[in-house]
Formats: sequence, C-alpha cells, structure tokens
Amino acid sequence: MRINPKLSRNRSPRWRFTLLDDRDVELRDLTGVVTSSGEIAARERLGGSASLVLDERGDGIDWMKHRVRFTYDPGIMGVEPWPMGTYVFASPVKRHRAGGRTT
Repeated sequence: MRINPKLSRNRSPRWRFTLLDDRDVELRDLTGVVTSSGEIAARERLGGSASLVLDERGDGIDWMKHRVRFTYDPGIMGVEPWPMGTYVFASPVKRHRAGGRTT
C-alpha cells in the first residue's frame, strides 16, 4: 500500500466557523469561539447537532436569523477544506463567570 505524500507531511488542522444569514449567504468568520463540538448522524432526519461556546463579544449574532457553518481544514497544502454542517442557533444562553468573563 502506498501512502499519499500529502498525508504524511506535517500539517495544522483547524476548524473554521462562518456566520451565515437566513439564506445561507456568508456574512463573516465567526470569531470568539472558545470551544465547539459537533456530531454527524447520517441516518438521522436532522443529520446531526453541534454546540458552540463564544466569548463575551457575541459577534453581533441575530439569534433568530443567523446560522453557523462548521468547516474542517485538514491543514494539508493542496487539500481543500470541507463543510461539516450548517446549524441554526437553537437555545443561546448567557453565563457570567468569575473574573467578569461572559459566554
């Protein structure tokens, strides 16, 4: 078996989060993502779910209209990033923590 040389080099994989409007038109990169998780369920009607924790900026999100697209970039030169899912914000929660940090 021969290994593709692109896959054997050093790489820097990363996630990109893009804020979309209600027609899935890109607005901007969603900054301030502290943590995220997602699940793809190919056999399920909704196809999966995801969650985000954002810092106090909130990035001007209209929680009733906007969506977020999760995109995986494998960090390999010549390999294009691919979207993992587009999600609707369902239940935003504002939390206050010690040190004044809000998520």
